[in-house]
Amino acid sequence: MYLKPIEVNNIIYSIDMLRLKTRITFSLFSELEFRLKTIWKDRLKRQYVSSEPYSFKYNYVVTSGEDNSFWFGFFHNSEVSSQNENTKYNFTVEFNPNKIKDDNILKYILNMAGDWYIKSYDVAIDIKVNILDIIYDMSGKRVAHIISNGYDDRTIYLGKGDGRIKIYNKKKERGLNVPYELTRVEISKELKDFSISNIKLYKFSGNLPVLYLNQYLYTFKDYEDKTLLGLLYAVQNGFPLRDLTRVYKKKVKNLLEGGYKILFDDKGINKALSQTILYYFINNVRVKWI
Repeated sequence: MYLKPIEVNNIIYSIDMLRLKTRITFSLFSELEFRLKTIWKDRLKRQYVSSEPYSFKYNYVVTSGEDNSFWFGFFHNSEVSSQNENTKYNFTVEFNPNKIKDDNILKYILNMAGDWYIKSYDVAIDIKVNILDIIYDMSGKRVAHIISNGYDDRTIYLGKGDGRIKIYNKKKERGLNVPYELTRVEISKELKDFSISNIKLYKFSGNLPVLYLNQYLYTFKDYEDKTLLGLLYAVQNGFPLRDLTRVYKKKVKNLLEGGYKILFDDKGINKALSQTILYYFINNVRVKWI
């Protein structure tokens, strides 16, 4: 299920998507193409050419196992072709480490160059509770979208672009036969060509999700403010925390902060990303590690 999971306080962190970039020549790309059309032809799921300005001209989708695949693209349409055969162009590969793992074609691709950069990644955070037992705050996001197929089959999207968050019932989504509930929180991060040779220096930046467990135990003191009590009950039963007034939102959050906030660890994210990068590149002699 995981490639290089990191567990902190019974919360599991792993990398669920990785988009890496390097630069190679047309000659080197032709060697890869030849292999895909000959010795690896059974693995070639799809190839296509795109003229879209924000896309790559040459695109390939390669199968890995029964239901998995990964993509790579070469020569971005924003680049200008040169007559110099030594000119290098954008080569980008995107894959899910938790699913692809030890794929031989992927390892060949990652060994084609030494100077690789992280363009983006998704960190998967798994919590062993049901999604119905989680209360979410907007976590600094302005946009929220919820898709519900009934009961605990739901997906929550918070924000857009860099730092966007997705929360869903992982146990139901994958049909997992495990003796516990499982909610997955995914954070998507976009980076500005972060060199993998500096991976040990990487530090997660941005807002971590603000989630609470729906397990608040009422006390006699809570009955002193019946409005607060009623609003807390409403929030526990699905009323959006963001729709409360500023005053009562703060009061409800103060109640939930006391032992019911899920504590995420950015160090767990850093370590999961570092371990995943090291797994794929530690044997690449061209990489000069710091």
